[in-house]
Amino acid sequence: MPLKEPESWTQLQSIGLALMAIWGGLVTYIIDIRKKNRPFRWVEALMQIIVSGFAGALCALAAMYFEWPQELAGFACGISGYAGSRILAIFERKFISSISNQP
Repeated sequence: MPLKEPESWTQLQSIGLALMAIWGGLVTYIIDIRKKNRPFRWVEALMQIIVSGFAGALCALAAMYFEWPQELAGFACGISGYAGSRILAIFERKFISSISNQP
């Protein structure tokens, strides 16, 4: 079932997309602290969640615009949350190039 308009999304669908992005962000943080052998810090985890949540929200808007199936939208939001600032840089480049090419 494609995600069409925010008004037609159930609350569970919206919460699910947000949770996928947040979960992806937490996975990134956990992998990072394990690689660097650092202690868990809630403030750092919260900062990662904020960035990941924003990336996931942008991805959810893309899912709505392109009418992606729910499963693909959840996957994409999770990956966007995991990628965090890296995916935001990609979104930024794509957006800037698309508006720069407009007459």
